[in-house]
Amino acid sequence: MDPARVTLAALFFIVLVLLGAPSVAAQANRHFLVQSNKGNYQPGDQAVALLSGEDPAGFFPRDLYVGLLFPDGDSLIFITPQGLLPGRLSDPHSFRANATGSASAAGIIISSNPTPIAQYRWGGGEPVGTYSFFIAATFPGAFNDGSLDPEDIDFLETTSFTFSLNADLCSPWPVDVCAQLSRLTVVNGLTFVRAPGPGLSFYEVEERRVVFVSPAPFGGEIASIAHEICHAHQHRAVEDEGGALLAGSLLEEWARTEEGQDFIATTGWRKEGSSWVAPAWEPGWSGYPNPLEDCAQLCATYYDPSRVYGYDYLEKYAPLRYAWARRWFLK
Repeated sequence: MDPARVTLAALFFIVLVLLGAPSVAAQANRHFLVQSNKGNYQPGDQAVALLSGEDPAGFFPRDLYVGLLFPDGDSLIFITPQGLLPGRLSDPHSFRANATGSASAAGIIISSNPTPIAQYRWGGGEPVGTYSFFIAATFPGAFNDGSLDPEDIDFLETTSFTFSLNADLCSPWPVDVCAQLSRLTVVNGLTFVRAPGPGLSFYEVEERRVVFVSPAPFGGEIASIAHEICHAHQHRAVEDEGGALLAGSLLEEWARTEEGQDFIATTGWRKEGSSWVAPAWEPGWSGYPNPLEDCAQLCATYYDPSRVYGYDYLEKYAPLRYAWARRWFLK
């Protein structure tokens, strides 16, 4: 890795190791969550990386890795008891664990409340693009053979954010949805316009365009735009399976895709004649007229670029949909 990049990464993560917290306890806990305080950063912004989780019923030996993947898709920085160490995704021998094979490594206490474990103020010389903060658990010594195989990873949780030098990273889109656009597949040629006037925002299939008209009742401008971006993703799902769309056909065509069928089966939607019958709603989820709108709102809530719902809303109040989103959406 370029020494200059190592220096930038070292500046990026002012780890709590400096405050006397040597490592995160290596636990087989499948409820770790990682998040950042914003979806997009610009020079001068303060970045905070947060970690949360639930105490597991028991402790199991695991190797635990905590770190950052750079926009080039290969450069890594690992947070370790020894400080910040560089690595490369293409070279598992370079991976450095936060804790190895220990059921009770001393370190950061995992709490149900998001706990800051790193912070940094962006200066402007850092690589622009999408970063991914991650926590991963593996069986002890999984990377000793120098290869990275699917069976090596016992648990992986990530969150992504972008860094740009100005607000034009994904212009004319608001910077708050940049991270969502970088992680979610959408139709080629997707555009965005503002259309002053009454009414709700919408997605135009034939024009491949998100039209922002007025704020959604809850969440405002960013949440409304995020929902329509998710319709552009549903359009892409149809095209990826060889389908073609006309105005007004997105619901029926998407419902025939593998993604749509799995969502319908998971949530319990069913069709009677020409009408969609709603399933039994989850505790914090209800009121959508059909599976297309249900899934688009799930998608928008999962990425939550408006930071309205909180990191664990879906897991707590719509667990079926949360589990489905984790299978189908890259976070």
